[in-house]
Amino acid sequence: MLPLGFWILAVGALRAQAPRDEAVRAATEAVSAKAGVPAGDLQVVSVTEATWRDSSLGCPERGQVYTPALVDGFRVTLEGGGTRYDVRTAGGRAIVCDSGAPAAKAPNEAVRPALDAGSHARSHLGNRLGIAPADLVIKRIRAWRALDGPCEPPAGVTLKGATFLVELSREERLYRYRATRDTAWPCPDAAAPGEQKRF
Repeated sequence: MLPLGFWILAVGALRAQAPRDEAVRAATEAVSAKAGVPAGDLQVVSVTEATWRDSSLGCPERGQVYTPALVDGFRVTLEGGGTRYDVRTAGGRAIVCDSGAPAAKAPNEAVRPALDAGSHARSHLGNRLGIAPADLVIKRIRAWRALDGPCEPPAGVTLKGATFLVELSREERLYRYRATRDTAWPCPDAAAPGEQKRF
């Protein structure tokens, strides 16, 4: 009989593998649809975790505007018919990058605190719901305003620097957070009915 620890590790490994498998599936479908390469002719070269600074997933299109938000996903490299394809996947989306696409600019220091705040809120909500932060979509990040209502920090948290309103969604449910570049906490209406608010 195998020890319990072995089974826990095995289950953990399977759960960790599932997002990678989904990323490969989405990337294969995207390349097949865009380049007309049969899915069976595509070989996986590499799959690596990645975090992008906006919803372009590092492959912005000319003329498009992207809202800054940290987006976790995978970079999948596929090969077929003598061509390599760079595919970015996140939140159920897969983008086949064109090598001629302009490179995404790194955020300047004015934007970085908002991105850090969004990342903290996403991690906190992911832990609260027991899901991967990558499964959450950041809908909006903006400076916190007094008219946003009461959302005081939990005991022991001292506010330093700017605070932000971060709105996240999961399966059409909206969650509100107040966050700084160091921490985040849910606002009162972020808790689901019957769910006890946890910090």
